[in-house]
Amino acid sequence: MSTIVDYNSLTQAITDFTHRSDLAAGVYTDYFIQGAIEKIQNDIFAENFGNGIQFQENSYPPTVITNGVAPVPNDWLAPKLMTVSDGSGDVFTLIWKAAAWIYDQYPVRQAEGLPAYIARDVSAGSVFPTYSNYLSFTCTAGQTAFTLTGGPSTPVLFVSLAGQVMVPGTDYTIAAGVLTLGSGAVAGQTLLIQYAPFENLTASNASSFIFAPYPDSAYTIQGTYYQNCPMLSSTQATNWMVLNCPTLLHAACMIKAGEFLLNDQMVARWDTLYQPRLIALVNRDKAERWGASTMQIELG
Repeated sequence: MSTIVDYNSLTQAITDFTHRSDLAAGVYTDYFIQGAIEKIQNDIFAENFGNGIQFQENSYPPTVITNGVAPVPNDWLAPKLMTVSDGSGDVFTLIWKAAAWIYDQYPVRQAEGLPAYIARDVSAGSVFPTYSNYLSFTCTAGQTAFTLTGGPSTPVLFVSLAGQVMVPGTDYTIAAGVLTLGSGAVAGQTLLIQYAPFENLTASNASSFIFAPYPDSAYTIQGTYYQNCPMLSSTQATNWMVLNCPTLLHAACMIKAGEFLLNDQMVARWDTLYQPRLIALVNRDKAERWGASTMQIELG
């Protein structure tokens, strides 16, 4: 009896059900499998109100926050739960926010306290520098020019005037070691300039977790995240999809095959099989998570 249990049997099923021997493994079927995996992952989150399912979960091991950041796993897809330990035995759940929110609400990126919020961001380097270097000016009436200690070799990271974040090129410019405001300041306003030497920065597009408040110690985080499903191939024979929902994966592959063959009838036929299988997979996960729980009303 033919069953779908791995890469080879899946590609054979695609060939058999399309009745196209020219759609052989490694020729076109890899396109269909890649598209199917992407489709299933996207549809799970859409069907499950932005959540993944248990088969996508992976452990984020205890990791020390270093220089205000922590590494993002290479197979990162989305967060589920992250916690932080204060070093005294207490563990707190971190609240997920957009990176822009963290920078807006906690613009001064220097030691402040135990983190309560977390976000993922693409940093200027694989590890952010410690932003301990900053300049603070008390403005005079109409003042526009401010000399930066360290001269033009010092890159500015952040500028605020009276607590308002300023936009480079619009609100201010920097040339020859002098920061010039687009309009004069009000007497008594505070201009804060953060900077770091070039040698503290590395050219990279690495993703990092950032935190707020900015950590004032080497706290440890850990948790659970949803991982990107490995692509099936001749060297990666199985993944969670082919092992736990093979008929769903097969249906998604057939939809992608129909799109390739410009066969709308084939796409529609397999979509009617795909949708209930997807819903059943998500509902099965919901049943495992919530089936044994009872409804409770919290008072106060």
